[in-house]
Amino acid sequence: MNSFFTLNKERKAQAALVDSLFFIAIVSALGTGLFYFAINYGLSSEALLNSFYSSDFASDSLKVLTYVNITRDGKIVTPNMVVSPSDEFDYLFAIIKEDYAEHSAEPVQITLQTQKYIASTLYSVLKPFDTSFDYIFFITKEGATKAEQKFMVLIFALHEQSDPNDRLSVTRKFYSCSPKFTNVIEKYIFPNAGAIDSSIGRISLCENAGACSSFILGVDIWVAKKASVFTDITKGVNQDFNCILIEGVPSAPVI
Repeated sequence: MNSFFTLNKERKAQAALVDSLFFIAIVSALGTGLFYFAINYGLSSEALLNSFYSSDFASDSLKVLTYVNITRDGKIVTPNMVVSPSDEFDYLFAIIKEDYAEHSAEPVQITLQTQKYIASTLYSVLKPFDTSFDYIFFITKEGATKAEQKFMVLIFALHEQSDPNDRLSVTRKFYSCSPKFTNVIEKYIFPNAGAIDSSIGRISLCENAGACSSFILGVDIWVAKKASVFTDITKGVNQDFNCILIEGVPSAPVI
């Protein structure tokens, strides 16, 4: 009889031990699953918030570009700016409209000088992203046929390092591009830049004769990275972009 009770106690103890092991295994599996879910949820939320922040910043940048005040020689108006009696002030958008009206009959409808003003404004507006982001700004005609479709403005802003061993040799460079095709951004930038945050807007520009057309302006922003395709574009190896350096845009070393 004693041996029976002893055997029964041992079986109960073994059953309790097995139950405990199963319980621990279930709790461990649930804990691991919750931990994995929490990590992925956090990473997804962070990526989504960063995307929203970048997209909002790109959208706000377009608004600033159209309403920012600059002098007639392209300097952005700032609170600490020293104003001289000869300074004339206007919206950047007004200067773009005047330039288009004066040169709408020519193949290049926005002069390089006005593009320099745009590039300087881009540098100032997007300065919070200057250390880590590259971008493209463009203006193209809305609803144009394939024969008419082209970029009226395409400015490519890129980090460039003149000395591989010197971090201070990295500077922001701006290029004015006159592509042969309208799909160059989708063909060369999108596949090599990674995640891109984009924003577009609509503006109306009029010729001196009075005819007005709608145009799309936009900015594409991405995390700066080294890629041979970007070097080929800026060095003229890639003839599809047809870019030239915009000289005299104020910039600083990117650290």
